[in-house]
Amino acid sequence: MNRRDRQEQLHEALMEAALAGAQEIKTFLGTYRGKDPERLRRVQVACGAVGAYTRWRASQNNMVSMMLVASRQIGVSADQTLEIVKAAGLLPEATQVSELKAVK
Repeated sequence: MNRRDRQEQLHEALMEAALAGAQEIKTFLGTYRGKDPERLRRVQVACGAVGAYTRWRASQNNMVSMMLVASRQIGVSADQTLEIVKAAGLLPEATQVSELKAVK
């Protein structure tokens, strides 16, 4: 299994845990009345899952920002920057420079 596959598995697992956690939090907030310590513990774990996913995504975004700033500062071309970002697993392999320019 290569790095990209492992990264995709991690992303999917964290996202699924965060979604389940968010649903648990929603249910808890709508129904909890302060009498069940097990439910309180479950929602604490759910908050941890949502927080972990949020921190992981923020770290990825920070890494992308750092890479783009560094490539701009040293004068790396758009094509080279795209290849660096693809190699890091941050964009699909099929992404083209023209697609990114259209987003600007």
